[in-house]
Amino acid sequence: MSLESTHGPEQPPGTISEYLEADHRRLDLKLTEAEQLVAAAALDDASDRFSEFASGLNRHIDAEEEILFPAVEALTGQLGPTTVMRAEHVEIRGRVNTAAEALSAGDAAVFKAAVDALAVLLAIHSMKEEYLLYPAADAAVGNQTRDDLVRRMLAR
Repeated sequence: MSLESTHGPEQPPGTISEYLEADHRRLDLKLTEAEQLVAAAALDDASDRFSEFASGLNRHIDAEEEILFPAVEALTGQLGPTTVMRAEHVEIRGRVNTAAEALSAGDAAVFKAAVDALAVLLAIHSMKEEYLLYPAADAAVGNQTRDDLVRRMLAR
């Protein structure tokens, strides 16, 4: 399911926080489903679900780094928060790759350990974004700019 399906063509996309937090929840669900499939020894299905998660996460990160962060930096003149988020994105992608490699090798134990570490990192990262960065972004941009940013992220 794409978040694009939640908004009609005339309906505004909502705030940056609403859009990106909903995407976090969608991705969290995909990761949980992949974990459950591995636990049930359904590795082919788990691989498909984890691929959906990884693809969605990469799209989410790219939307933040290529659309949201540059806009926030231009409007606020601050680079610190987005620099921290970019560094964490590198670490997150590395952990996703480790989990994907373990799943590809059929190693459920290594996959579980990798996903456990990834889940902790994602929880901390998401809290920073949801409680600090996204609300700051919503406050920094006007409604028209906000709607444009969300539409551009939706189109990725």
